[in-house]
Amino acid sequence: MTVERQLDEGQAIAPLKTASSYRTVPLPDVVSVALADHVGRTGRYNGLVFATAIGLPVKRNTFAKTWRAAVERCRA
Repeated sequence: MTVERQLDEGQAIAPLKTASSYRTVPLPDVVSVALADHVGRTGRYNGLVFATAIGLPVKRNTFAKTWRAAVERCRA
């Protein structure tokens, strides 16, 4: 997975702040396959893994709630 963009304070996708923030994060094949499946099912081709029901970015201050809900759905 490459990290090459971020959400700015206005919730717009923006470049990262520093050159050292750009990075590649190695993922096991099983995770890459699961993420590709998720993107295919949700149609989130804008690079967002987590988004609201209408495809907008999840705000930083509500991410924890969104993350917990996703974890609970996975456990079900």
